[in-house]
Amino acid sequence: MPTPFTHLRYAQRALTDPVLPAAMRAALTRHLPEYLLGSVVADGQGLAGLRREVTHFYSYDRPLDPLPWVVMFDRHPALRRPSAPAEYAFLAAYVFHLAMDAYWTLHMTGPHFGREEWASRSARFLMLHVLLVGMDERDLAALDPALACAVGEAAPGDWLPFLPLHAVRGWQEVIDRQIRPGGTSETLDVMAPRVGRTPAELRTLVDDQAEIEASLWRHVPRALLAEREAAMYRFALDALIEYLAGLYGA
Repeated sequence: MPTPFTHLRYAQRALTDPVLPAAMRAALTRHLPEYLLGSVVADGQGLAGLRREVTHFYSYDRPLDPLPWVVMFDRHPALRRPSAPAEYAFLAAYVFHLAMDAYWTLHMTGPHFGREEWASRSARFLMLHVLLVGMDERDLAALDPALACAVGEAAPGDWLPFLPLHAVRGWQEVIDRQIRPGGTSETLDVMAPRVGRTPAELRTLVDDQAEIEASLWRHVPRALLAEREAAMYRFALDALIEYLAGLYGA
């Protein structure tokens, strides 16, 4: 559920985390463009006319059991043993993405915007998107430009049996044009129609700190967000390491 820029920020953070074994860090860094592309490509399903469930291996109306990347490997066992180092960097980041989304769904979207009725359903949905836009803008500003620009340098193969290569490359272009120097974020253009607003209207709301304080932070405190984000990252990093450990035969 987090936006591509949030996924990129955390994927970058993982590369410098001392918890990540040095051999794994070196393997991912050698294929940095493919790793970074793998961290965002799951959200490109629309370019192939696919439902989100096809690339994320879960839907919001069913339990996340087993976890999405386990479902992915069960359906596509060949992905457990990629044929090239660039491919396993890409797939490791894909696992990282799925783990982030699963944790966010289970521990933020579900309990705090789905089941807790602190406002109408439409108002909660709107505030969820206000929250995501705020995170998105924070994380875009925090990206290391040198690493972010590497996304456009990736040379993906036909590595995903459920997402055609043209969609992978198309999503690569969408992300690259936003994060390269001089690029412009398209997040408001994507988010606004989902909540029945124009991009300008959503911009105005995101900038209205008094309204957000009353309508969002009063019900979903900043401290809760920080706690959930930290746990989401740890959960995703553990999933990344577990996948890579399997490749190394550890």
